[in-house]
Amino acid sequence: VIAHEFSHILNGDMRLNIRLMGLLFGILVLAIIGRRVLIHGRGVRSKDGAPVFMIALALMVLGYAGVFFGRLIKAGVSRQREYLADASAVQFTRQTSGIAGALKKIAGIQEGSKLQAADGEEVSHMLFGDGVGYSSLFATHPPLLARIQALDPGFKPDDVTSLRQQFAAAPPSGLDEDLAMGFAADGRTSMPHLGDEVSIAAERVADQVAEPAVDDFQRAGGIVAALPAPLRRAAESREQAMPLVMSLLLDGDDGIRERQLAAIAAELGPRESERTAALFGDLPGLHPMQRMPLAALAFPRLRREPRPTLLRFISVIETLVHADGEVQPFEYCLSKLLQAQVWEALDPARRRPRGSHRLHALRDQAAALLSVLAKVGHSDDMQAQRAFAAAWEHLFPGSAERYAPPADWRHALDEALLRLDRLLPSPKQLLIESMTVAISQDGRVSVAEAELLRTTCACLHCPLPPMLER
Repeated sequence: VIAHEFSHILNGDMRLNIRLMGLLFGILVLAIIGRRVLIHGRGVRSKDGAPVFMIALALMVLGYAGVFFGRLIKAGVSRQREYLADASAVQFTRQTSGIAGALKKIAGIQEGSKLQAADGEEVSHMLFGDGVGYSSLFATHPPLLARIQALDPGFKPDDVTSLRQQFAAAPPSGLDEDLAMGFAADGRTSMPHLGDEVSIAAERVADQVAEPAVDDFQRAGGIVAALPAPLRRAAESREQAMPLVMSLLLDGDDGIRERQLAAIAAELGPRESERTAALFGDLPGLHPMQRMPLAALAFPRLRREPRPTLLRFISVIETLVHADGEVQPFEYCLSKLLQAQVWEALDPARRRPRGSHRLHALRDQAAALLSVLAKVGHSDDMQAQRAFAAAWEHLFPGSAERYAPPADWRHALDEALLRLDRLLPSPKQLLIESMTVAISQDGRVSVAEAELLRTTCACLHCPLPPMLER
């Protein structure tokens, strides 16, 4: 696939694609101008408005006709360039199995290469496969079967059906293939004990936000590879992704867990409840550092669920979190990340508000967040007070604030994370440094506390690597 895309660059296809996009939009502008003139010209008297009406109508006809024929040209050019890119990939790699295997996966997976985006048509000619699903006349890619047969003449239409049945039962795993070829960690990464401590520094933690080093990628690959195979397959399965995520929130107490499973059965059906209970049995050996990576593997599958199912799923998540009457910080953060993923899937066009808040205007929210982290990171109340004071001094030098953890810390964090997430990058970096001080005044935290800090940062859209120490 990389060779295929590289050939597009080498052969000038990227430059051609950009020019095609500009040309099509330039033609479409004529139609847009004509339509706007018609809309805003309705109030003009008929005698004076007749010429304007005719000009606007002509612009619309020319614009939409130009777009129609332009799309035909774009599609025809793109189809031929795809054949050339496939051939170039074979030339570069000296074998056909790689590119043919990628195309076979697209053919065998139910979703195929369909692009779930409102503006997908504009970039359809830039994709590896057919992302829009238009008829052959407007298709930007040759028929998938024709591309496969050009590389593997022995491939038959019936083989597509066989692949779909195979992948429905066991979806292809890119990680397993990378492991087999030596491109990923071998899965023997050792996990630290829960009682172990890691050394962290506030400034270095902030520097790691969205800036992973090479060894961070290796650690992340090792953590994912070390996941139990049944759980990893469940995260990639359409039927088990949702039960897997719910199983991460089940309580260890039998009575509470029974109520949680009953709530799942009432909202999503008995089958989902049974699957959740079965997957819960595979979780005892799961290391806390693997919970978030495992949930993250399931996010793409969850986002493809129908809207009614996702709405019920959100309701169930809330029920699971509150089933025991207490909400643990990590449990809260995990549910927040799940809800963020679901709401983004329900309304992908909605954008997060741009950063505009000044840090001094959010003192109350910052105090709530830091006090909760200080309380969680220190068992002794005096140590928690000192940690909060140190974090506050780091955030607002020369200013004092009373340490007062909110009684309803969940509601306080809901408001705090929502508003603090809108901070501009510079004050948000300072906030993350202060969060690190709050949870580890002495510069050392347990593995569980480090994961809580990482998850809280994720709620602020500041992703940290799986291991905080370097």
